[in-house]
Amino acid sequence: MTIFVIIALVLTIASAAAIAWPLVAGKPAHGAGVDDGAELEARLAEIERDREFGLIDQQSADNAISEATASAAQTKPAPDNTQAGKAGHGARLFAAFIIGAMPVGAAFLYLDLGAPYALSEAGRQAAAAPASQEDQTAQNAAAIAAMAPDERAAIIEGMVAGLADRLAREPDDLEGWRMLARSYAALGDVAQSAVAWREAAQRSGTAEDLRGLAAALLSGRDAGDNQVNTELEGVLNQLLAGDENDPLALYFLGHAAAQNGDGDAAIAHWTKLRALLPPDAPLSSKLDGLIADAQDNP
Repeated sequence: MTIFVIIALVLTIASAAAIAWPLVAGKPAHGAGVDDGAELEARLAEIERDREFGLIDQQSADNAISEATASAAQTKPAPDNTQAGKAGHGARLFAAFIIGAMPVGAAFLYLDLGAPYALSEAGRQAAAAPASQEDQTAQNAAAIAAMAPDERAAIIEGMVAGLADRLAREPDDLEGWRMLARSYAALGDVAQSAVAWREAAQRSGTAEDLRGLAAALLSGRDAGDNQVNTELEGVLNQLLAGDENDPLALYFLGHAAAQNGDGDAAIAHWTKLRALLPPDAPLSSKLDGLIADAQDNP
């Protein structure tokens, strides 16, 4: 902002000075008598030079001198511009004042009607924030929170259904699928949450969406249920391909390997995960037990 203001100030002063200086300073008026006297003197010198070099005789020189003198005598004296000069000087000062006042007036107008906040990064970010939308969202949330539980549930379900209808018409809205997946999860609809995460994962393939789908496929089961179906195993393998230390993938792929009778693969996954965890992590003791069981039952 400081650099902008300095540059604007320098350019404003330079522009105003360039316009105002000729008005204030002006140029001194040259009287006609001064110009005519110099002209006569130059003409007489030229005549004398021609006579000295023999270009004209004395008679011709005298005639030329007489003609030049008579011509100068017919020139009117310069008018007295003293009063006019005073009036012109006053007008020039007034014009210069107006020119100098214009940048000041423009600055006040800019502060009042312009966008001075745009002179700083913080101001631009604040202006870009959708404050009105945030206020509306806060008001809507407050209104929904004040409703009875059954009314509130109906409103939320209607909003989620509206989002699902829109995504059916606009299926390429990746962020919309993520929002729908979270919304179904909040409503306890695990199956529909998995459907939405599946749509998001197919479009992006990112770890965020793959992990969301894996979590949805694992949701709703009992605490001791570690079964890994084909779809879940494929999602976990994608996660592990993107990050060989992904804890969710290592843990459940260990169970998948154990289910498939591959004890060595199960031990390898769980041992790697055990080394990544802090010694006092709650999962560490469970992993120790799983590894021991896999070693006892190869």
